[in-house]
Amino acid sequence: MSYVPIGGGESSHAHDHLPGHADKSPAHNHTHDHSHTNVKSGHDHSHGHSSREHSEEESDHDESTRKLYLSLWLCSAFMLVELAGGILGNSLAVITDALHMLTDAMAFALAIYAAYISKQKATPQFTFGFKRAEVISALLSTLLIWVLTAFLLVEAVSRILQYMAGEMKGVDGRLM
Repeated sequence: MSYVPIGGGESSHAHDHLPGHADKSPAHNHTHDHSHTNVKSGHDHSHGHSSREHSEEESDHDESTRKLYLSLWLCSAFMLVELAGGILGNSLAVITDALHMLTDAMAFALAIYAAYISKQKATPQFTFGFKRAEVISALLSTLLIWVLTAFLLVEAVSRILQYMAGEMKGVDGRLM
């Protein structure tokens, strides 16, 4: 961390800033037009956020959430049809794809929940707020895919062994 002196009022003092955040940073997406007003209780420390910037962010956030709900609905509908076809046709490949779509649907649901949680304000226990919920939901989604992969690998090996032993019927390709 570097100290960047900021002048204001009668005296100059420093604020902690991450490298590249002194005046304007593309990652931060707004300027640090610090205004300092000496009052009895301290000083005003404004970061130049406008209410318009926040309302645009909320509108974008709401639009993204709406699209996530639509994606969840469509993915779930296709997944159910595909799962039914895979079970009726005894096709592990189609069932696998349906289960992959299930993980996609669960990822959409996690993203919707994370978007809701990330809008919550910071608390004394969670002083940085809940913005990291989106990252945690992505991690959970990835872990879910790995668990599904392990399950499907075991099922595929089991079916190969059953088929080679003559205990399993083939895939009904006409249904597919």
